[in-house]
Amino acid sequence: METGTAAFDRELTGSVFNYIEEHYKNGSLSELAEIMGYDVYWLSREIKNLDGKDV
Repeated sequence: METGTAAFDRELTGSVFNYIEEHYKNGSLSELAEIMGYDVYWLSREIKNLDGKDV
């Protein structure tokens, strides 16, 4: 799946929300990035870009 596509954005958003639901007390962006296999800085920017976007 290519980054920036609607399907990728939905999948990424879903994964982030699932992680937050399961780890809301002790989770971290670093841990999420490691689990997903992404660079923490890239993931942070992507989350910021998706914030408020209707995906």
